[in-house]
Formats: sequence, structure tokens, C-alpha cells
Amino acid sequence: MDVETFGDGHDIAVTAFIEDGYTVQKPEQFAEYLLKLAWSVDDTKPDQGLILTVVPGADGDFNIADALADGGWVEPAKDPDPLVIFIAPDQLNSMDKLGTWPGPSPKLPAGTLAKR
Repeated sequence: MDVETFGDGHDIAVTAFIEDGYTVQKPEQFAEYLLKLAWSVDDTKPDQGLILTVVPGADGDFNIADALADGGWVEPAKDPDPLVIFIAPDQLNSMDKLGTWPGPSPKLPAGTLAKR
């Protein structure tokens, strides 16, 4: 997996590219990892929101919006985009779970991604 991050003071964007032949085994943990990664990026606190994008490999079928909803971070979306989610701070169910900004850089939990 490769991860790109970008911050401009208004938004923080994290894009995860999952290599062909790999799949997300623990969707809620992977979504939380990306969210916490976005919260730990840049030197200016985002004032508009976080943008999380997942580009699955050729066989991938990961849905970032569903995984965040299943993990309790956001309310379920009606017809969510499976690859990209924009989260304004007021859309998070619990900012307390993220802690103070910037948060510590998270580690990808073991077993989150696996070879098919």
C-alpha cells in the first residue's frame, strides 16, 4: 500500500493506493487508520474537513464511507461514493476519539490488509 497526504490548511487529503492482489480484511480498522492519519498530517489544522480516498487494486471492493459508518465515525450515507469521502468536523460522531490536533501518526494494525 502506498499513501499520499496533502494539507493546505483548509482540508487534509489522504489517498491510499492498495496494490493489486491485496484486499482489506478489516474495513473499520483500515478506515480508522486513514482518518487518524489525516488528523496527524500538516502543520495547519484543517478548518474545512478531511478527504479520504481509497484506490483499490484490480480486485478490490473497499468502500470507505461504509467502513467509517460501520466503525461509528459517521452516520451511514445514502448512496455513498465507495472511493472518496469528505468529512467536515461536524460530521464526525466523536471528535474526542481523534484527540487533540495534530494527533500522533498511527500505525496500520496488523492483519488489516492481506494478500488474496
